[in-house]
Amino acid sequence: MIAEQFVPDGPHLKLYNYEKKQWDHLMNWQHMTMYLFYGISGLVDIVAHSTNVLPVAMDRMVLSLAVFVEGFLFHYHIHGRAMLDLHVHQLLLVAIFGAAICIFLEIFFRGIIVLEMLRTSLCILQGSWFWQIGFVLYPPSGSPEWNQMDHNNMMFLTMCYCWHYAFALLIMAVNYTVVSWVIRSKMKQAPAMEIGLLKMSERDQESEDEI
Repeated sequence: MIAEQFVPDGPHLKLYNYEKKQWDHLMNWQHMTMYLFYGISGLVDIVAHSTNVLPVAMDRMVLSLAVFVEGFLFHYHIHGRAMLDLHVHQLLLVAIFGAAICIFLEIFFRGIIVLEMLRTSLCILQGSWFWQIGFVLYPPSGSPEWNQMDHNNMMFLTMCYCWHYAFALLIMAVNYTVVSWVIRSKMKQAPAMEIGLLKMSERDQESEDEI
């Protein structure tokens, strides 16, 4: 939040420019508002997981509000932009509002692994798509600029969005496979360990009886 305010071309806590008679750096203010709600969500997480003073699922409720606020602000963040710019941000809104809905449902359906995995995949999609937006709107040095009015570019980026989601699902599948393998390996070792502990406890009991 501080960075959004005090970067060289930032608003420096000035919301309205009275000389030009217009709002000042509203994009920075919108970004700061998003960070504010995520910061509140983080504080609620700390309190919820370190104490018992908050109601059950309060962390999920506040997180769903934070994600919804992000999508709500982005919806009006893109008004009046070029066609391709508008399209990539609209695709981003699908991931944001989808994640917000999943997190909201987790308030009522806690511990449903499929719902949690869907939420995680949409969050990964949101993050990777932010990178794609950066490459589209601000191409690396030497790269040609995207034609903002070419419908073929819209078609390609829509397809590319699906590839991003497939990549997110691949990450989920790899993580799920690795974690499942580790847990099953530990569970196979657990019975032998329990038998060993049981034998040790029996020996200790016999020693105490002999004494």
